[in-house]
Amino acid sequence: MIVGKSAVVNAHIALLLGVFYVALAGIGADSIWNDEFMSLHFAGWPNRGLDFAQIFERIYASPDHEAVTYYLMLSLWTQAAGWSVFSARLLSLFFGLLSVVFAYRIGCDLRSQSAGIAAAFLLGGSALLSVYLHETRMYSLWVLETVLLIWLYWRLSHFSWSRVYSIVFLLTLTAMLFTHPLAIALILALGLYHLLLARRSGAWIWLLVLFIASVVVYAPAGLQSLAMANEDAATGARTLAARDTVEFMLDLGRGLSNGFGLFLLLPFLSLRHLRRDQGLRMLWFVGAVFLSIIFIAYLATGFVSHTRYSLPILPIFALIGAIALTCAPINRLAIALLLGAWCLAGLHSAPSFKVVFYHAQHQDVFHLSFPFEQLVSTIRRDASEGDAVVYEFPYHSWALQGVFDYYMDGSDLRYVLSDTLRSAGAWKATIERFEQFIDDADRLYFVLDRTIRATDFVPEYERILGARFTYCERLWDTEQARVDKYALGQAMCTADR
Repeated sequence: MIVGKSAVVNAHIALLLGVFYVALAGIGADSIWNDEFMSLHFAGWPNRGLDFAQIFERIYASPDHEAVTYYLMLSLWTQAAGWSVFSARLLSLFFGLLSVVFAYRIGCDLRSQSAGIAAAFLLGGSALLSVYLHETRMYSLWVLETVLLIWLYWRLSHFSWSRVYSIVFLLTLTAMLFTHPLAIALILALGLYHLLLARRSGAWIWLLVLFIASVVVYAPAGLQSLAMANEDAATGARTLAARDTVEFMLDLGRGLSNGFGLFLLLPFLSLRHLRRDQGLRMLWFVGAVFLSIIFIAYLATGFVSHTRYSLPILPIFALIGAIALTCAPINRLAIALLLGAWCLAGLHSAPSFKVVFYHAQHQDVFHLSFPFEQLVSTIRRDASEGDAVVYEFPYHSWALQGVFDYYMDGSDLRYVLSDTLRSAGAWKATIERFEQFIDDADRLYFVLDRTIRATDFVPEYERILGARFTYCERLWDTEQARVDKYALGQAMCTADR
């Protein structure tokens, strides 16, 4: 199909505005959760900025030995744009928008302008991408790096050799390897294609050298990540993230298809063109090998099963689907309607799409959509310096401690998650710690989490509070939590703040 220049411009503007609107709405929809807090922590919070050496030290001191590329970029970004949730999440949005733009560029280089438009719409209209456009995590950067890597590889292997492009290609390879440990799967897939199926042009040997150089640089960190994965698999440290094989496959299919399985058939329309289309062969080969490596990693560890770990397949799926549409014997109107349906489905389901990839246990532990920001802001507006806050959370305090720290930062309030007061198997010691914490408080805010089952400690905590304090009011009361306010006397319930 032939598309006019003005139509191309208008289509891109409409698409990018739609993606930007949906992602921007999501940026402020939820409070941060544990993984986002860890991103901010590695980038330098609460110090409001660390030098790169300190960031490396903080990252490698963590149990997971996270890859560093995203956190270095986030540190630079937050020092310029601020440490708010909004500004930190904007970085992910910009990465995502750039990936949509470059998807168009690849589609044009591989096939045609029409394929470029279709690729941009298939990627930009993906609900799975939208999820990570408003999270302070590395996944939208990983998508952008995937798109850049494929585009640069194709240009270097099929157009005139460019020293600038070759340097950028090497930097992209290295940055991707240090963005996520599983990025090695995509590098190996593309490298294997280069060895087995790529045409032997003058640039072939130089591209091979660049692949090898990046892997050599990454080798020490890669071996460390492998050792960590082996240890986690042996100890069962990541059982919370585990899924069975059926769930793994269903989640992947749901993520790639915007929740509508029929869209998974789209790439298969291109199979009859594999023999004569080299770009299509590259995409199919790289995608198939990448997913095979991910599946092997899943079988070996049991926890490489969340769809986000397979995210680089998303732009590959979009590119194959775009080429399939332009090859299919259907008219321009039918293609436009199909792409429109895809985008409407994706952008409409984006706000709740994240939830389907997590079990109820994830919700209990991580509180993925819990209104921490609103709850803590309500307490902070009412409280005075030195007041105390007890958040009754019975287990896995590691998943909420950092988030609570982030929102309580700068409040001059004493606060504690009750799980950290507990002494294993010692009821009396736990109660004593609770009493010691509230001992010097003039006023206290008791937060009861309603999303999880209350423990036997709650009645005892409330009995102690009732005996020591005057009950003032219920400051917050929703299905998710309640906040009860106590003071040493009735007069202090309404004391000037």
